[in-house]
Amino acid sequence: MKRKSIVLLSSIILLIAVLFTGCDFAIVLPGGPEDISQVDLNNYVTRVVEVTDENGNVIGTENVTLSQDEINDGKEFYNKLDENALGGITDNRYNSASNSNAQDDKSIFESREYYVVGRIVKDGKTSTYKLAQSGNKYAIMTVYNGSQLGIIIDYLNIYLVQIENKSYITIPKALLADYEGEESFDSLLKDDLLDSDREIVKNGTTKKDGKEVSYSKYDDGSITYYKGNTILMSENADGTIIYYDTVKNSAPSGFFAPPAGYTSKPLNAANVKEFSDLIGGTKSE
Repeated sequence: MKRKSIVLLSSIILLIAVLFTGCDFAIVLPGGPEDISQVDLNNYVTRVVEVTDENGNVIGTENVTLSQDEINDGKEFYNKLDENALGGITDNRYNSASNSNAQDDKSIFESREYYVVGRIVKDGKTSTYKLAQSGNKYAIMTVYNGSQLGIIIDYLNIYLVQIENKSYITIPKALLADYEGEESFDSLLKDDLLDSDREIVKNGTTKKDGKEVSYSKYDDGSITYYKGNTILMSENADGTIIYYDTVKNSAPSGFFAPPAGYTSKPLNAANVKEFSDLIGGTKSE
């Protein structure tokens, strides 16, 4: 296991910085997205998203219908995270892993249908994160450079969710068509949370946080720690530590849509600069 959640998030933010930040903040869109939301009498929300090309022709649509429970799931997913969490493998996670019927995390991640809640330790600070995948859809909630940040990726769009001001920006994925890094970015999204190209250089057992665990060390310098089939934590060559506190084999649909009640902000230079500044991105000279 490697820090795919961190790699994914960093790649998206880097891509946004490259595309949208600079001295002139020039933005060339292949067409703007239209987001129409309707609420019927049964509290179902239907979101219709259309993406058009430069001639105004619709090149893709997606309808998403969410029940009230799914709407509530989305609100819960994008709640503020703990920015000052404690480190260490939790007793609940470790004890559950010791059960004979403990789930197989590797199989769950390979299924591309999962929901993970955990903690990241970087530069001496521990914060919580949430990561969900459903096929080619992703939802990420994390603390990045001290800011509460959500990112949603669906078949047509990337949504940048700003938690503090309850707003989001929609970036059509068609906008990335001419970006030279799209191939590597797209291939990253096609991967599961496991890294099959790494090679194990050593297996063994050790103690972490006073607990007996198994480990696998890889040729990239990362180490993953297990108890049975349960993945407890990983350490990366740059010193980042990731804890996997909860792993579920499903992800509610509400995770993959901007939270109800959040304001859709237009994709323009001012809003992108605000987002870039929020995450400590490239500043205009």
